[in-house]
Amino acid sequence: RPLHLIEERLEYLRKCVDFADAIGAKIVTFHMGFLPEDPGSEAYRAMLAAVTDIAGYAAKKKVTISLETGQETGQQLAAFLDRITVARVGVNFDPANLVIYGVDAPSQALKHVVARVTSVHVKDALLPETPGAMGREVRPGEGRAELAECFRMLRASGFTGALIIENYVARG
Repeated sequence: RPLHLIEERLEYLRKCVDFADAIGAKIVTFHMGFLPEDPGSEAYRAMLAAVTDIAGYAAKKKVTISLETGQETGQQLAAFLDRITVARVGVNFDPANLVIYGVDAPSQALKHVVARVTSVHVKDALLPETPGAMGREVRPGEGRAELAECFRMLRASGFTGALIIENYVARG
C-alpha cells in the first residue's frame, strides 16, 4: 500500500529480480507493507495479486521471493502465502519486527512459517509502551524477540539459510 503505487513497485521489483538473476542470486527479499486483516478487502486482493505477479515472474528466472515478517501475525502471513500457487514464496523471519509492532510472539509466529524461512534477521526489541505505538529496538538478548527459542525451532526444522545481523541500536 498505497494501492496506486503497486505497479511502480512491481516494476522496480522486476528489475531487482532481473539483477538477482544476472548475478546468480537465488533470493530477493522485501517488505510488502501492511497486510490488511480482511482477505475480502480490495487492498488485500491487490496485495495478493501483486505478490503473486512478482512471485511468478521470479520463478521463471529461478529466483525465490521472500517476504519479511513484521506487521502481521505468523498465522496471517501463512494464510496469505498459502493463497499464492504460482510459486513458493519464502519468509525472511524478523522476530524483532513482530515485537516492535506488537502483533505476535516471535516463537508463535515462527510455528506458522518455519517451513518457508529463507533467512533470519538477528535483532531484538521491546514491546510498544502504549497501544498504537511502536516498540523499540535493543541489542540482541535484551528484548522480547525470543531469539534462543526461535533459533532452537529453526535448528529443529533443518533451517540452513542466512542469519543476518540487522541492528540499528546506537552505540554509545
